[in-house]
Amino acid sequence: MGRPAGAVRKGPPTLAAVRILLEPNAHHHLNAGDAAMLQVAFRRLRELCPEATIQVITDAPDRLERLCPGAVPVPAAGRRIWFGDRYFGDRLHRGLPAWTATALDRVEDGMRRRWPAAARAVIEAKGVLKRSPPRELRDFLDAARHSDALVVGGAGAITDPFAPLALTVLELVHGAAERGIPVALFGQGIGPIEDRELWLRASEGLPRASLIALREGRAGPGILRAMTVPEDRIEVTGDDAVELAHAHGHEAARGSAIGLSVRVARYSGLDVDSLGPAVEAVTTLAGRRRVQLVPIPISAVANEADAAVIERLTGSAAAFTGMPAPRQPVDLMERIVRCRIVVTGSYHAGVFALAAGIPTVGLVGSPYYADKFHGLAHQFGRGCAVVDLGDPDGAGRVASAVDELWDAAEDLRGPLLEAAGAQVEVGRAAYRRFAAMLGVHRAGREAA
Repeated sequence: MGRPAGAVRKGPPTLAAVRILLEPNAHHHLNAGDAAMLQVAFRRLRELCPEATIQVITDAPDRLERLCPGAVPVPAAGRRIWFGDRYFGDRLHRGLPAWTATALDRVEDGMRRRWPAAARAVIEAKGVLKRSPPRELRDFLDAARHSDALVVGGAGAITDPFAPLALTVLELVHGAAERGIPVALFGQGIGPIEDRELWLRASEGLPRASLIALREGRAGPGILRAMTVPEDRIEVTGDDAVELAHAHGHEAARGSAIGLSVRVARYSGLDVDSLGPAVEAVTTLAGRRRVQLVPIPISAVANEADAAVIERLTGSAAAFTGMPAPRQPVDLMERIVRCRIVVTGSYHAGVFALAAGIPTVGLVGSPYYADKFHGLAHQFGRGCAVVDLGDPDGAGRVASAVDELWDAAEDLRGPLLEAAGAQVEVGRAAYRRFAAMLGVHRAGREAA
């Protein structure tokens, strides 16, 4: 029996009207690694859902437009108001004992979860009294409330050094799950976590995610299993930024310089004094081999500006001659592909180099960074050496690792590119899986 005249055959569920909220974790877009992860996430979502509205939480709409043309900016200021406003007043919180203030925090968190309309009314009323109605708050909450999916972009944020940020991300995940929409976290570094409150909140929120894609398979999967995240929701895909760098692998075949990147920050465990001997050893090796030392600054954030620290440690600005300051992640690849080997205290300089087939020596000084670099070595194998600068002969170990990887660079290039290509494929498959979940969810809503 044929179809009735005028009947229209139904095709696959449309994603044209879908609204996706993308939480990039870093809202300033001044870190090339974070920016690269955001770019790749946005491009993959746009490719799979070409007509969807993709909203990105940001403090810098102009920079966001350069990174992700067509993204709809959502004010991060509204996010800060929502998660940072004290309903009962900052003065009361400061006057309470620590355990009481923590309990009050949980009461306020519960209010946001269970009665968001009431919480919003309280914050807006306080804004009116201060003659500063929080328009940014309304914009942020409207974006969150009307989204059809939440995507948390790549980051190593669910860990003790970033516990305040991690708690707010987990609140976003919990709120989206309460609304019954698909939730995916991509390119995630999980742990180390010793903070009891963070562990409890992560154990409440992460099992509710639809999909968690990890940047490494060494530590993260075990942590998620301990939090009772279902096994079928865990995937190891590598860092999303691998895709951006892997596209430049063919350009790196003639690299002859030594790349240098550092990270002096509270979470890296390294400072100028602890880095000094290692950087001196690398500078000596570059002089002995008569090759250029190329700076690879990843972060331009004011309190951790990599370029200034590299210049201070090398004692010369000559390496920067002819190299304009990078504006986008792709600009850094022009520097990285000049290198035969990269020595770095910044995680994403290692990601970019390894994904382009360039061996890397990672410098660590904290448990957090040890996890990051050992996870990277787990993904890429022998081409990534890790040196703890807290060891008595850290500088000597750096020099030995550089010499060994320099000599093996040509043999390592193929395996590194192959490892990167495999990560790109499994990462893309994870995004396709999420898009399918979103299509099923949308079809269910339309049918309802």
